[in-house]
Amino acid sequence: MKLSTDKYEYMDEDAIDDKLKCIICAQPFQSPVILDCQHTFCEVCIDTWIKQNASCPICRRQVETNYVLTKITDLNICNQLDCLPVQCLQCQKNEIQRYRFKKHLKRCSKSRITILSDSIQNRFKNIKRTIRTKHSSLETPTTQRRVTPTVESIQQQFTYRPPIQINEQQIYNSRPRPTTVRPYERNRNEIFRQQSKAIR
Repeated sequence: MKLSTDKYEYMDEDAIDDKLKCIICAQPFQSPVILDCQHTFCEVCIDTWIKQNASCPICRRQVETNYVLTKITDLNICNQLDCLPVQCLQCQKNEIQRYRFKKHLKRCSKSRITILSDSIQNRFKNIKRTIRTKHSSLETPTTQRRVTPTVESIQQQFTYRPPIQINEQQIYNSRPRPTTVRPYERNRNEIFRQQSKAIR
């Protein structure tokens, strides 16, 4: 894993031997590799360079399309690079040997806060993406096909309601009205009822 140099800086960069620096990024080598022409670079730097230029940045020798980057195995150079002192830009701790910086980063309280913050932001972005996806899937024609019959049914219920109300009103108006019995007729009816009871 290549450590980003935005997490640390070299303690005394001017004192670092130029033979340990990449000519492309001007920083001490990260994962140093060597080309066929025997020039050394950071693996990421030269890979990016070759994709754009197809030649060595020092001697301009053409690099073939199926080039092979050979990792440096010289222990002397690797040890010198690993032992370079760096300062953590998160907590400002200094004199950390570069090869131990990954371990420091796991324990660095300032770095852990940043990592947690990044993790929370990533989780939030994932949740937003999921919500957008679900929302867009709800707007599909399939959903509209399921909803349309229900909407039409509701509309029909409201359009049939007014005629029913009119029919109820017509029925109410056409019902027989109670007749008012005049007082003298009431007595006559009462007498008629009493006589019919007496006959039985």
